[in-house]
Amino acid sequence: MTFLISFGGGAAIGFAGGWLIARLGAPIENPMIGNLFRLLTPFLIFFLAEMVEASGVLAVVVCGLYMTQVGPKFQSTGSRFVARPFWGVATYILNSLLFFLMGYVLPEIAKNLSSDTLTHALQATVVLYLVMLLARCIFMELSIYSIRMLDRRPSQRAHRTTFRDRLVSSLAGFRGGISLAVALSIPAFLADGEAFPSRDVVIFVTSGIVILSLVVQGALLPLAVRWQQANPNVNWGEESLLQEKEIRGAMIDSMRNIAKNLDSIAVENEISEEITDRVRQEMTDQKKSWERARLRWSSCPNGWCGAFPWRIAGRDRRLPCILYLPVR
Repeated sequence: MTFLISFGGGAAIGFAGGWLIARLGAPIENPMIGNLFRLLTPFLIFFLAEMVEASGVLAVVVCGLYMTQVGPKFQSTGSRFVARPFWGVATYILNSLLFFLMGYVLPEIAKNLSSDTLTHALQATVVLYLVMLLARCIFMELSIYSIRMLDRRPSQRAHRTTFRDRLVSSLAGFRGGISLAVALSIPAFLADGEAFPSRDVVIFVTSGIVILSLVVQGALLPLAVRWQQANPNVNWGEESLLQEKEIRGAMIDSMRNIAKNLDSIAVENEISEEITDRVRQEMTDQKKSWERARLRWSSCPNGWCGAFPWRIAGRDRRLPCILYLPVR
């Protein structure tokens, strides 16, 4: 019962905290202050959950999921522009720290486990990993067929995926940061001072699943991608190709208009000639790159390109230009 209260309370606090933080941060127009406010959010949510003996990690995860879906509606463009590179670096550093902790803790835990317990933990790791991977594959299949049953519109057929596409999506689901954070957050001792039962086993099994996920799926994913591209989804390829051509054409036209008015924009905003020339050169280089891409697409018969000798799975294939992947 305590376990359910801890996790249920953590989820409730995370959802309520995300709802409140999103609306409190909406009036903040200064990007630096707004991002600082959001940076403190996970710490605030964690401590609030721990104060009422709920799961702080789960509260932060739920709050993060809520903010990911709803947060951009209450966040200014300037704040998002400043926050995106920061959170990219922060996520990389935090994931690195988690894996460092795993490498530091795992050998010590393995030494403390008896031989029988270690054997059972290894067996549980392999079994649970296979169950997790199988469950993900089954979920992908069931979700797709459920959508097909509920959505009978003709346009839905153009978005259908193949089994090969879904296999790639299944293998792309790596276990990592959140799993490790939840396992490492288990307290070493209970409230009465006794050691938390099987804590070392939980951390060992979780770490093993993460390692298997990275090693096994990391090795299989490139092979699955190549197998998928040996028989690409034709509808998806043609539709995506058309959209890419339209978007890049619009971007080229927009850049041409900006280039024509670049001098007047520089004078109006008092931008130095050196910076103006640098921007003009970067725009010229980017425009040439886009025009080369559009020229390559325009030479493709019916959206499919056979101009280059790509070989997939040992056979000559004609692939959509956006799916080019050389396999030697």
